[in-house]
Amino acid sequence: MVGSIEIKLNSLDSKAEIVANDEKFVIKRIGFWESKIEILNKDILVGKVYAKNWYVNSFILEYCHTHYKLSIRKNPLAEWVIQENGKD
Repeated sequence: MVGSIEIKLNSLDSKAEIVANDEKFVIKRIGFWESKIEILNKDILVGKVYAKNWYVNSFILEYCHTHYKLSIRKNPLAEWVIQENGKD
């Protein structure tokens, strides 16, 4: 197993905790509409996810100063895809 994820429902803030390779990450929604996501490691911002425009169905993932495209595709079930320069 690579890691685990725990989503805390019914808490005051929308967040999930991930443990991967003995490192703990916190993913939380931010902004007025909670439409942006921050990825924290030991309370240090390591990544963020946001929509380039309000009308698109793909997002920009910034992780360790690198930009990726994050989108959903149906193949035949829905799956999240991270692409760099058009490649999975």
